[in-house]
Amino acid sequence: MIIPFGNRLLVRRKTSETETEGGILLPSEVTDKKYNEGTVVRTSDDCKISENDYVIFGDYSGIN
Repeated sequence: MIIPFGNRLLVRRKTSETETEGGILLPSEVTDKKYNEGTVVRTSDDCKISENDYVIFGDYSGIN
């Protein structure tokens, strides 16, 4: 189990769909896109955000 330290979050990024609802397969240019949004998996004790919240974050957030 991973427990974030300090005022940190563990976020599962949104993944791109490989197929539409109608069954059309999407090209890799569309499916390789990285999204800057996701669902919070774990939080530290200090955070005001709770688990299962939907968050949007910056391009270089979490990169040290």
